[in-house]
Order: sequence, then C-alpha cells, then structure tokens
Amino acid sequence: MMRRTAWATYWKTAGIVSASLPTFVPQSAAALLRGCETVVLESNHDPHMLQAGPYPYALKQRVAGPNGHLSNPDCAVFAAFLADNGTRKLVLAHLSEKNNMPALALQQTKNALRGREDCTVCVAPRDCMESPVVLGEEGAACLVSG
Repeated sequence: MMRRTAWATYWKTAGIVSASLPTFVPQSAAALLRGCETVVLESNHDPHMLQAGPYPYALKQRVAGPNGHLSNPDCAVFAAFLADNGTRKLVLAHLSEKNNMPALALQQTKNALRGREDCTVCVAPRDCMESPVVLGEEGAACLVSG
C-alpha cells in the first residue's frame, strides 16, 4: 500500500455545497488530501484572541475573512474530515504568535478527533526545528497549495 503525505496550505474558499465538508475547504483540495496518511494543516488563530488582539481592524478582517487563514475551529472540523478519510497523523502549523497558543490549537483539534484514536496530532514549533515526523519508507508526497 502506498502512503501519501501532504503539506496543506490553501486559502479558505466560500461556497462549497456539501454536508460532509467544511465550507472553507475547496473540494479539489479535500479530494487530493483524502487518503493522505500525514497532513500538515494550518491552525493559524483563535477567533476570540484575534478579535481581542493588537491587530488593526482591517488586518483582523483579512485574517478571519473568506480569503484569510484557517482558524483553530476551522482546522479542527477539517481535521475530523481528514481522519474519517484515512489521515493518521496531523501536524498543526503556521500558528499565529499573537493570536494563538499551541495548547489551545492542539486541544481544539483533539476534541474534534475524539473517538478517532487511530489519528494522532501534534503542533509544529513556531521558531525552530524539532523532531522529524517519520513518514515511512514508502512515503510519497502530494503538495496542495492555492
């Protein structure tokens, strides 16, 4: 069996009509990520921290808007979708230094993955390299961006 891994960075996109997919994930990206064993997924900000934080109003609107970054709740919903479709390891990445906390992002995603013990999740450090994520000898990469 070939293992697939993915680095998932893409903008939220409104307008997907599907009960099984979050509205901010393009169907084409979800289709490519379905079945990837390991996915690096953005968990950029906590919506409450963003609104209460130091950013100017216009920047807050851009970050939280339809072409902004994935929030912790958005990430958690998509993480559950991925886990239900074959993902076994998630790495949360691109966390905001001012509008997020690693423990908060991790807890929200773990809550969404409750009952899916075959999927593990960790947070990539913001400012340094940590231990590598082992992909296995058969690991093939798929890249999603947009």
